[in-house]
Amino acid sequence: MSYSHAELNCSRHGGPYSEEEVSEIVYWRDIPSDAFFVSPFYLKDNKKSFEEISIPPMSNRKPKYLTFEMDGSGWNNIRMGFENLILLAHAMARTLVLPPKRQIFHMADKSAGRVFSLDDFYDIDVINKEQMGLNIITMEEFLKREALSGNLKSLETGESAYPPSNRTQWDNQRLNPLWNYLRRVTKSFE
Repeated sequence: MSYSHAELNCSRHGGPYSEEEVSEIVYWRDIPSDAFFVSPFYLKDNKKSFEEISIPPMSNRKPKYLTFEMDGSGWNNIRMGFENLILLAHAMARTLVLPPKRQIFHMADKSAGRVFSLDDFYDIDVINKEQMGLNIITMEEFLKREALSGNLKSLETGESAYPPSNRTQWDNQRLNPLWNYLRRVTKSFE
């Protein structure tokens, strides 16, 4: 059986298993043509038409990024924010940068302090594979690729700026230093 990211499969998390139970909580539907969407921004940046695209669009251009800073809210707010950012990243032809793993409010007490990544809830590899105009990477990959190579510049001085202590691995760490750094080297919507 072929599968797609729009299907809900919670078997590794203890269910639901039956089609009836799943149908009560799935509010999205798989629209196969969505996998072929390519942002007009991508086409503009690369001076290509829809007919000329035959390879995944994010692989042959200088990437532009959209980072996701989870707030201290519960899972449902984080989920809604993430799903909206997927749409924004896709529409704006940006590579979506996942936040580091962390504890999630209301889930920590039930999972003995376990840290979560959005990849624990969404099959990021499948989303990347199925969506021609979308690319999703981890914060660690972003920092290695852009920050440590000196590509991120201070908005004040224009000079290369590096993450605090040149750290790229921020899973389950205090994230304020990371977010403050990113605000100093990237444009933000506030």
